[in-house]
Amino acid sequence: LEQSRKRIEKSVGPDSAAANIDIALMIALMDITDVPDKDLPKDLILGMPLTGVVQAAPSLRSKKPKDKTPLAEINAATKNTNRKIIKNLSKQSQEDRELCHEMTLKEVAEKKVTSLKLATEYELKNSIMTPRFVIHQAKPRLIDNLKASRVNETAQCHDTYVPDTIDRLLLQIRTLKKAQNNSEPIHAFAFDFQSAYKHIGIHEESQIATKLVILDPATKKPLVTKMLCQPFGSPLSPRGGEWSKILNTPQQFFLE
Repeated sequence: LEQSRKRIEKSVGPDSAAANIDIALMIALMDITDVPDKDLPKDLILGMPLTGVVQAAPSLRSKKPKDKTPLAEINAATKNTNRKIIKNLSKQSQEDRELCHEMTLKEVAEKKVTSLKLATEYELKNSIMTPRFVIHQAKPRLIDNLKASRVNETAQCHDTYVPDTIDRLLLQIRTLKKAQNNSEPIHAFAFDFQSAYKHIGIHEESQIATKLVILDPATKKPLVTKMLCQPFGSPLSPRGGEWSKILNTPQQFFLE
């Protein structure tokens, strides 16, 4: 590290916080542990203070989220909103209606939604209904459009807080990539969520906004079901799928 220390000392000012830190050792440790923030040593050398107010990252919202819309306001407009929803659902292809119906019946069996029933005139005029339809990506996916039913307006969006526990676990796992000249096979676990979505319950106060509507593929009449779990999941779920990609060096997996 000595050559690296001498080179860094030439760039560090006397008043810099980096003058009291072994930056060369920091860089070496960050390389070994594969820490993602590679710019930290450079920032310290350039004079970043160790304490004080840190400016928000550009990726974070610069404006406060909008105030949520009162549920009463959305309820008052359900008749017109539901009319538009049914009209848009009728534009689906017959194949997509059949697929949506089939996938919904599967969720009924899995107890993610209630049994389908014919929507009543009262429900169409007075109940908040979220349209459900299918989109085609790598595989067909069910979409519950909470924006169309205005359910999204009843909540405020905030930047997701991710506990650092997972980060620490990932850091330990990623160090396995650095193992070299080991006569023994590297043993590791690849972790993933069995279900990335639809595993969080719904509070009873929110039951009023849980109705979903699809069209019967045979009659094209609206069918109603109710969500029994939230359509999203743990904020860590999307990151779970990355773990098996990170563990691409180990020679053996006990669990994948």
